[in-house]
Amino acid sequence: MRCYARSGDRTAARRQLAACIALFRRELGLDPSAAVYRAPLEVASPAREPAVGAVTVASAQLEAGESGLAQRGLGLLRAASGDIDAAA
Repeated sequence: MRCYARSGDRTAARRQLAACIALFRRELGLDPSAAVYRAPLEVASPAREPAVGAVTVASAQLEAGESGLAQRGLGLLRAASGDIDAAA
């Protein structure tokens, strides 16, 4: 979302926010933090240019999300949460 917002593509940032909210609700049963909701509102600073590799990093992050790494990460978080609950 931040990459889209900082690049000026607010429509894509909002679309990504909606997908993120849906994922949190579906997988975890809760809403993301306030920082996630603010992410699409960020704008690029005219005094600061993105790093040369910023597009490469963003592309890699998108590919990781599309490949299912996010789903596996959520599974690990759910398992850890269950372990914590069981230990309490």
